[in-house]
Amino acid sequence: MSDSEKMAAAESEIRHRIRIGEYASAMRDVQVLRQRYGVTEQIFRLAGAVSICGGIQDVAQQCLSQVEQLDPKLAQSVLRDWARSCADARQFSKALTLARSALSAAPNDPDCLLEFANYSLMSGRADEAESALARVLQARPDDPLAHEQMSRLAFQTGNADAAREHALRALELRPDSLVALRTLGDLRTTAIDDPLLESLGRIPAPDDQSAVHRGFALGALFEARGDARCAFDHFASANAAQARIAAGRGLDRDQRALQRAADELRGRLGQIAALGSNPAKPIFVVGVSRSGTTLTEQILAAHDALVAAGEKSDLPDLAIRIATSPALAESPEQLMREMQAVAEKYQGGIGRMVDKQPVNFRLLALIGKVFPGARIVRLHRDLRDVCISNFASPIRPEMAFATSIDAIADEIEDFVASCERGDPGQPPVLDLVYEALVGAPEREIGRLLEFCELPWQQDCLRFFDNRRPVHTISAVQVRQPLHSGSIGRWRAFEPQLEPWLERLEALEDRARVARSG
Repeated sequence: MSDSEKMAAAESEIRHRIRIGEYASAMRDVQVLRQRYGVTEQIFRLAGAVSICGGIQDVAQQCLSQVEQLDPKLAQSVLRDWARSCADARQFSKALTLARSALSAAPNDPDCLLEFANYSLMSGRADEAESALARVLQARPDDPLAHEQMSRLAFQTGNADAAREHALRALELRPDSLVALRTLGDLRTTAIDDPLLESLGRIPAPDDQSAVHRGFALGALFEARGDARCAFDHFASANAAQARIAAGRGLDRDQRALQRAADELRGRLGQIAALGSNPAKPIFVVGVSRSGTTLTEQILAAHDALVAAGEKSDLPDLAIRIATSPALAESPEQLMREMQAVAEKYQGGIGRMVDKQPVNFRLLALIGKVFPGARIVRLHRDLRDVCISNFASPIRPEMAFATSIDAIADEIEDFVASCERGDPGQPPVLDLVYEALVGAPEREIGRLLEFCELPWQQDCLRFFDNRRPVHTISAVQVRQPLHSGSIGRWRAFEPQLEPWLERLEALEDRARVARSG
């Protein structure tokens, strides 16, 4: 292997460690590279990415100070690179700060404005994102990238008409726009005539990531037309491409690491002390993906006392560190510091935090250790609908369970087993059933707020008026009043799902018994 190949492999591993929060080991790897190759631009970029994401203040400050001495164009490039690293680690506020610094050097740079708009949206600053994109379109009204991002902004803030308009305009300007096709697919629009659908079907997919966007979008458009067989074929093609991405980049390691960590923690949590006094009393919304977690978050976010935090990665990252770090196993003091550092991320702000990371269903006992006053809202939905909704959704590649129906069923079984088992020391749990919520919203929302020790607020019934950005496939659905349109979605795909229905129905029976007991 050549030096350039070794460097590329080392960089890939370091960036993976950044993404899962293993900053100390990532910095050690950077130091090894520095000893071997000296201080190159590539190593400087990696050191900055690790230290900024990992909160290694002295190194981060040193890197930021050195950037100020660089040529302005190179400084802007480095800041944008660090911003992308922060975004990959889902630290969007840091990404936004860095992008703002990069933009200050070139306020009218369209590429900087587009990145700034993206991080603004991911940080919940829809107005800033819209302003930045408007500036791009004012200068370049036919910029297809700006129309693509406007379509995503409109989709995530629930403006379906604007999302459709900008997506169609992007396709006029750039007929092979996979982003625009994705928006139309996410909208599940029927406002596509046969010639346009045929044209969309001819959009090339030169790589697996393109095949993912193309397959899910076309599948959604065919499903909206009632052609379930063709839709399923496109979904299967997209999932195969997504599985190849996960395997090729090692992105499925995050999920496997969390599964191993959860299993390891169950045997060790009895030896771990809970944080004695923690004023934070967050609400954790958990369940299998596509079970109604985004809807529940949106309902809670309409309450004056609560603030939606999205799908935070802090607890899964902590679980992996506890399970894999010998230093944490041997030092209760260091472990308590790690737990306290996570707890502090849920404190302060303008309200009590709602974390809707679905995979936290594996970590209820750990939540009890870090947040003795937490509440768990556990979502249930017809597991046949959960299955097809996951298979038909462009979920992040590292969520490898969603790329085959066998793996989705395995994830569902893990969830059902966690409901049956219960974990000693877990916080109080409310089992909320999606179909019951749709059928009797006032009763179920009242039950939800009472469980969370909150007074009734009528705004929670009008959750769909909230314009905050939603970064999941449910962005438009949660801007609509509750309806039963998604209940029984699986029936259109019954012939395709037939090999798995017996298993899914048995799991449904187990889940029903677990939540009633």
